Amino acid sequence: MFPYRKILRQALGIVKNNKFLYGFGLLLILSYVFSLITGQTAPKSDLIILASALVSVTLLVISLRASAGIIIAVKAIKDKEETSFGRAWNVSRLFYFRLFLVTVTIFIVLLVLGAILSSPVLYFYHQGHTNQAWVLGSLAGAIFLAAVVPLWLIGSLAPMFIVIYDQKFREAWDKSFALIKQFLPQLVSFGLVLLLLELIPVVILSILTYYIHGLIVKNIGTGIVALAEIFILTYTQTVWVLVFLELIRPQKFEEEKGTVPIPEIV
Repeated sequence: MFPYRKILRQALGIVKNNKFLYGFGLLLILSYVFSLITGQTAPKSDLIILASALVSVTLLVISLRASAGIIIAVKAIKDKEETSFGRAWNVSRLFYFRLFLVTVTIFIVLLVLGAILSSPVLYFYHQGHTNQAWVLGSLAGAIFLAAVVPLWLIGSLAPMFIVIYDQKFREAWDKSFALIKQFLPQLVSFGLVLLLLELIPVVILSILTYYIHGLIVKNIGTGIVALAEIFILTYTQTVWVLVFLELIRPQKFEEEKGTVPIPEIV
């Protein structure tokens, strides 16, 4: 039986005893906070739009490095090796571009698939064939959902192969898909629980933004929710690393010969 409780407790202990991991959680939410702020204000000039785009790209790189950094740190902690925020952050520069390729590829695949599936639905709808449009829409939704699940899991697993085993993009993608086929129930069950945890602060923040109009109360509420999200993101990312290591460990992936020497790189 898969050790669900053991992994959840172990992740909580790691986060509790290694407070520097919260630094990565903070970096992970920066891009979301920035997009939330800019989304509430209409751009006034091309210069502001350009500046916002540059900031968004910078925050994306920071977020990707934070994702790599927390993987590096948790792996080192699990192996009882010396690590710190600075060491893990420094090593993360080796992996963020490959993580970017994973993110962009998933986005493009979903975008293209969504366009292909929605085209006949929109065609029938605009022709006035609403019944056919509803049937095709339901079928398209089911197909899209079936594609989203493995892509979502690849988005969580491929960075592990890239960071821990220093795999190239294609190798990480293929090995992630193979791992999903082998352990789909365990990954989906863990993934849903962690996704719900991550969405709770987002939902609360959205409600605060929509219903509360007092600036002071809204800012206090936003701050509390942001702090909760930092903890939750740090915890869920730690859980994902432990889940990955638990699934890979019995297989002795390539005899771990590709594992990057995390603590030694400064």
